[in-house]
Amino acid sequence: MTNFRDWLHFTGTNNLIGWLLLAFVRRSPRLILVAIASSYMFAWVGHLLIQRNRPATWEYQVLSALCEIQMYLKIWDGSMDAEVAQFTSGFSRIVS
Repeated sequence: MTNFRDWLHFTGTNNLIGWLLLAFVRRSPRLILVAIASSYMFAWVGHLLIQRNRPATWEYQVLSALCEIQMYLKIWDGSMDAEVAQFTSGFSRIVS
């Protein structure tokens, strides 16, 4: 994986899947709320404490969820590092 922030997103999505499965098995709507709250915590820690920016979830809930799924799948199939490299290859030249 590219960095700790991506690991937090990946872990949060796995957390969401686990809680949703448990909510389904136990037929407990309250566990769906636990799933959402605890899963967002992982991503928000990465954004607020590591990147020091505002998560897109606060303004673009649906788009953020779709992008989260796309990132999750790219991490699973091993293409996330290449994706990040493609869009950040010239970034160090711009910042310097």
